[in-house]
Amino acid sequence: MKDFNFSIKRQYSEVLNNLPYYPSGGIDPTQFNNDKSEIYLASIDSKYETKNVKDLESALDAVLSSFKGKLAEKGTAHGDLKLAICRCDFNEVALLLHDLRSYLSDYDFRDNTNYAYPDELFDELLSK
Repeated sequence: MKDFNFSIKRQYSEVLNNLPYYPSGGIDPTQFNNDKSEIYLASIDSKYETKNVKDLESALDAVLSSFKGKLAEKGTAHGDLKLAICRCDFNEVALLLHDLRSYLSDYDFRDNTNYAYPDELFDELLSK
């Protein structure tokens, strides 16, 4: 790869604009704001407060619903990318909930869901 400039001085937006495909399916990628008080989830194009249990439980439901809605696209490159983004978003939200559960009362949560193993939880909820 001679003469290909992988400059580390490029802006993030420049890097995204030069990709052959957009990593989050054409929208901004999942990300936290600067103080990590909110998370933007690419799979559902919404933001949520990271310390609000009800907000995050709602986000988990929305991401799972989005995944189910995109299952018809499974098997295409772009469809599989969208499904993968849903899975990653689900895992991130589940881990945020797991962290919150470590110092909040169980009363704050809607049930006794174990968020420590997001992949297993995802599969369990998907089969319901």
